[in-house]
Amino acid sequence: MKKCLFLFVLAIVWSCSSPLETELGNESPELIQNFLIQTKSLEDADLKKPIQAFTKAADSSFAEKMVVTKTNMKEVLKRAEAYAYCVLVTEDHTLVKFSDTKDCKSSGSWGVCMPMGEGYIKKGDLEFQKDYINNIIGLPDDQKRMAYFFN
Repeated sequence: MKKCLFLFVLAIVWSCSSPLETELGNESPELIQNFLIQTKSLEDADLKKPIQAFTKAADSSFAEKMVVTKTNMKEVLKRAEAYAYCVLVTEDHTLVKFSDTKDCKSSGSWGVCMPMGEGYIKKGDLEFQKDYINNIIGLPDDQKRMAYFFN
């Protein structure tokens, strides 16, 4: 009887975890690598929640990560220069890769010169963006922003 109950509970746990895996996909390093090399590769990924999948994969493959705020944005930009790639994620709706830290535009709201970037904003569907990152990530506020640094 105990063995049957254990198997029943195991089956329920397995079935409950499967939809999340289907929505996020396989958070393999390939998702990260493809995005870093070719930003638009995210459009080809067969994922229901590509930004969340990227974040989950990044959490296990980054070289360094930092919470991003208005007060530390200057430090984030300085660290970005030491890495091959920097990706900034805003909650579950914005994903942007710094494409050129030398090409920047002064941002009064962020208080620094913000670099050029490209990535996606989720507005129902993913919308590709190529602009200065302040125009992609929006104004500083209480949204959770995380910078991932990759070699």
